[in-house]
Formats: sequence, C-alpha cells, structure tokens
Amino acid sequence: METLQTYFSGPMLVPSVLLGLVCLYWLFVILGAFDIELFDFDIDIGAGDGSVFDLGLVSLKFINLGDVPLMIWSSVFSFAFWILTALVVERPDVGGNLHPWMIVTGCGFLAVLVTKIVTNPLRGKFDIKEPNTLKELLGRECTITVDSTEKYGQAIVPSDGAPLLLNVRTHEGTLTKGTTVRIVDFDQETHLYYVSNSDREE
Repeated sequence: METLQTYFSGPMLVPSVLLGLVCLYWLFVILGAFDIELFDFDIDIGAGDGSVFDLGLVSLKFINLGDVPLMIWSSVFSFAFWILTALVVERPDVGGNLHPWMIVTGCGFLAVLVTKIVTNPLRGKFDIKEPNTLKELLGRECTITVDSTEKYGQAIVPSDGAPLLLNVRTHEGTLTKGTTVRIVDFDQETHLYYVSNSDREE
C-alpha cells in the first residue's frame, strides 16, 4: 500500500497517470473497443512560411511524432518517463533537494530523448503506401485493349495485383488494339490518361 502511494504521489503522479492511461488504451485495443489508429495523425511539412507553427511541426518530426504511430510513441515515452522518474525518486541523494516539478520536467525531457532514440528504427515502418499512384503510372508501359483516339480508348497496365484498366486518349492519331504504349500525361479534370506509342518516345 505504501509503495502504491509512493508511485501515485509527488513527482511520480504524472508519469504513473500517463502510463496507466496508455495501459488502459492497449487493454481496450486488445478487447476490440478501440482501433489501434484511433489517435494517429499525420504531420505534413511543406514549403512553409517559416512561422513559429512550422518550427513546431519540425520539432515534432524531429522526435518522430508523425513518423511513428502516436500511441506507440506515447507508450515508449510514458514507460521511459515512469522509469526515469522512479530512478530519481528512489535515490534521495539525487532528487531529494529538487522541487517535484523540476524532477517531472527533467525526466520528461530525458524521456523524450530516449523515445526518439528507441523509435528511430520504426520511422516509416507503419506508412501505408498507396499503390499505383499517378507519379508511378506516368511513364509506365501499357497495352491498348480498345482502339484509342482523341475521344475514346482503353488500355491495360500490368501490376503486382490485378491488372489496371485505364480510360486512355491520344493527343493525335489512333492507336490500335494490342499496341504497346506509354502513359505520358494525365488530365485532372476528366481523369483520363494520355498515351503515346512507346517507340516514338525512345
């Protein structure tokens, strides 16, 4: 009972509550009440205007938030935070003369550094790669399945899964069924791909 009181009072209160919430979250995930991606978010840093907000996002990316699922990052952080704080609290010669909030702040900062190091190998491991993006399709070879002109046409693109059937057009002329062509352009408004004879693009 005394040990429990120690871990839920003074400097240990904050890390113990955080660790308890994380454990509760994973319990709900195991029971199927929560989705593992419930609290995930994505940090997109483009060509910003150099504002304080942009600098804040860079800081979050630096500690791997956004590159590693939030709850996995939080789990590592809360565990490191709890362990570091407990080590200080258990050593009166180290933390005996420090204000509780100094211990919490210092251990929290160290826990962030530990979390960054531990989660570095996980960066990008949880990214969901969208297959057959426009960038990947441009320049790909495909085969005409329906004679293609400036007004109609279809082509099939081989892929790792099922072949892709695309609505295609030519900029000029007609490409007959069976012709191997290359995707050279895409119209965002009509969602049509433009193709050209591969031999002409060499």
